[in-house]
Amino acid sequence: MRRLLCALAACAATVSLSGCTMVNHLLHPPITDTDDTPATENTSTVVGGASRSIPQAWLDATAEGWPSSEAYSKPYDPITSYSDANGTCLLDGDLPTPFGTTPRSFGTGWGSLDTDKEGYRYSCEYYTPGRYATSLVLMAGNADAVDEAITTVKNTTSDSVQDNSVETVEIGDVSYLVLTTWFPTNPQGKYLVLFHDEAADAIVAYDLNSLEKADFEELGAEGAAQLLDDFLASAQ
Repeated sequence: MRRLLCALAACAATVSLSGCTMVNHLLHPPITDTDDTPATENTSTVVGGASRSIPQAWLDATAEGWPSSEAYSKPYDPITSYSDANGTCLLDGDLPTPFGTTPRSFGTGWGSLDTDKEGYRYSCEYYTPGRYATSLVLMAGNADAVDEAITTVKNTTSDSVQDNSVETVEIGDVSYLVLTTWFPTNPQGKYLVLFHDEAADAIVAYDLNSLEKADFEELGAEGAAQLLDDFLASAQ
């Protein structure tokens, strides 16, 4: 269970979605930088409503790369191994650009999903200086671990350091599981959005964190789900 909590950020106070990344986005303020690059406007016009699935190309490419990754030999290690800090994300599509900003690549890599070598997660990490950190994650190869991860998110409750709520957001005919988290003792928020492709026994997740209150409230659970829906639509 602990491995799955690391894999899906259900224990969000100590880990992030893709495992335990090089920066703990959830216990620190949003990443700051002296970046003066103008924001890129989000011109996506994709509207939800069509069926969604995880592209076979994503499943094939990540499964092919998994055995040669550093993490493959460490099935008990929840830490994603970033083999290429500036690598091209294998989850090809129009990258979500929340708040009209285009995030920078932080790294790509694989991590174990369970104690065997069949299940894996593949992560693409991004950040926007002074605004937010985010990741796209594919979890596949172990149906039981995928199901347990979904159950873990559904059963997430609040505690003394985080206020959590879980809901299903419908965009057209597509359902997204959204975990909304606010950290009152270290004011910032995050959204974790899951799409479960039952036919593929796999999950695609979108983690948007280190949000200041204004951005957190502006986006909302539906807005976060729409970002993942747009991304999946762009890859179909």
